[in-house]
Order: sequence, then C-alpha cells, then structure tokens
Amino acid sequence: MKVTCEFCGEQLKFRKFRFKDGYACKKCYAILTNQFKTTIRNRSKTELYSIYISNKNQSYDPFEEFNVTKKIGNYILIDEDKQRFCVPNNINVVKSSEKPELYDINHCHSFSIETKPKSNLLELEKQMKEKSSKIINEIAVTFEFENQLRKIIILNNSVRISSFAFKKTFDFAKKIKKELDDLKNLTCK
Repeated sequence: MKVTCEFCGEQLKFRKFRFKDGYACKKCYAILTNQFKTTIRNRSKTELYSIYISNKNQSYDPFEEFNVTKKIGNYILIDEDKQRFCVPNNINVVKSSEKPELYDINHCHSFSIETKPKSNLLELEKQMKEKSSKIINEIAVTFEFENQLRKIIILNNSVRISSFAFKKTFDFAKKIKKELDDLKNLTCK
C-alpha cells in the first residue's frame, strides 16, 4: 500500500510524519508544526488543514528557490542562475549559531579584501614575496550595500605575512572576491 501526504499528495517513502488520521511529508510537517516547534501526533486532519492553510501563506522560504551552482569553502554559496549568493554562517566559521544570509548580487556595490592592520593588497603581495616578518591579525572579504557593510572574516589569528597559512588564506580571500566580482559582472552584461 502506497502512502501519500494528506496535504500535498506527495508519495511518501521512509520519511513520513503520522497524525491522527494519516501522514504528512516533511515539507508539510514543517508548515504544520511551525518549523518543527510543535507536534501533530494527536491532531485530526480537519484541525491540521486549517493550520496548514494559515501557515502556508506565512512560510515563504527564499532558500527553497536557491540552487547552489558554486561553493567556495564554507564561506559562500552561489546561485548563478538567479544572481544570488548565500553566506551560510557555518558554526565552524562564525563560532555561533546564526541563520544563513541570502543576498542579491544586484544590491551589492563593491567587494574588497581588508586586513588588520590595514594594508594595500599590492604591498602585501610584495611583502609576501620578500618574506616579510610583518604580522597580520585579520583578513576579511567585505561587501558594501546601499547603507551597510558586511564582512566575512577568513582569518582571525595573528600570522606572519611570510607564512604558508597567510598565503593560503590570502589566496582564498582573493578567490572569494573574484567569484563575487565575476557574478556581479555577469549580471551587468
């Protein structure tokens, strides 16, 4: 006997959520339980249907339409088709649990690489080649919107410019900036 979701009609396999008179798929279960905050086990279909209708209109998720076409480490996910990118705020990267952030590339004015202490990028490249003993405390990729600045910190430790760690991190920051610039230029064409 094949089981289907009582709300959207999707055919259910192993992952199904039981309620009093039937089953719901994971998507509908999320809508019915206000994003998994309540349970539906002892509720009837008629009771749940009214909850489903009221919650379905409120629960638009922009990430549902986000299709990852490129991924840059744990820092950036890119959807080239819709010209959007996501900062996933991975717990290993930001050290706290934050929601992912979705940005439209058309709303970004510019991307840059910043260091602490502030340094010119050409100077940094020159000092890297000269095996300088200067210390950098932070490398971040920033992007600017109409009235705000968002920073993605790539390196948050003190390292010597001549170190392998600095070189790899600096190259990675340049790769992120290049990918975002390419996406921005793609939309301008």
